[in-house]
Amino acid sequence: MTEPIIQVKDVTFAYNAETPNPITALRNVSLDIMPGDYLAIVGHNGSGKSTLAKHFNALLQPTEGDVFVKGLNTKQIDNTLAIRSTVGMVFQNPDNQIVATVVEEDVAFGPENLGVPPNELRERVDWALRLTSLTDVRKRAPHLLSGGQKQRVAIAGVLAMKTAVVVFDEATAYLDPVGRDDVLDVARDMNSRGLTVITITHFMHEVLDANRVIVMEGGQIVMQGTPQEIFCRIDELRELQLDVPQTTDLASRLSKRVPGIRGNLLTVEETAEAILGAARARKGAVT
Repeated sequence: MTEPIIQVKDVTFAYNAETPNPITALRNVSLDIMPGDYLAIVGHNGSGKSTLAKHFNALLQPTEGDVFVKGLNTKQIDNTLAIRSTVGMVFQNPDNQIVATVVEEDVAFGPENLGVPPNELRERVDWALRLTSLTDVRKRAPHLLSGGQKQRVAIAGVLAMKTAVVVFDEATAYLDPVGRDDVLDVARDMNSRGLTVITITHFMHEVLDANRVIVMEGGQIVMQGTPQEIFCRIDELRELQLDVPQTTDLASRLSKRVPGIRGNLLTVEETAEAILGAARARKGAVT
């Protein structure tokens, strides 16, 4: 049986835990993430999703409970390098992650600091630039790139580390729709190549490619399932200050009026096909 690549066991986390006024951000969270998963974690601001994400590569350690990455406990300092070589993070603002004045040098920064030999380093950088469609700008200064391109530079730097897991922590928050699509395309491609992808977001349409969705509220997991299972619970999501994709909202409304249309459709294509199918059925019934 395949073992989880990340295990979260009964984790509670409080900021300022040793002070008289601790702020509890996670409460008894348990979660298994399997190799090759595309996991989306959603919730409104303050729900605990980004705090949970920072536990995946030991940026934070639990106040109570444990997190294991490939069996390594994140609380043990000696495990930190191995854990961060397994789980890479891409954050909201790419400008905070870019450290070099040339794109290819920035992508090489992480693995070079790990002592990767020069020949392998070159291969890793070339591979990461190809995967993120940045080869043509490898000699450019990052500050001259668009927001979406900068975020892809940050992603390429994580890929060059050869991590098995990539966590996108609100990585599209500062991007325009084109930049968001760029990042999502890379995430899909990475997952199709076997990497485990975890995306933290409050943009509900960004989770449609996930095989599993976790919904957080008040530092706890309150829903989990496939996108279809989650998005059919429209009223509950709205009570949690979350929205649903426009296509799902449309399908839900139509399902109450038109026989044969399911209320948990996710994409434009399947919604259009369902509408056409209902129209054909109605025309056949009339004739």
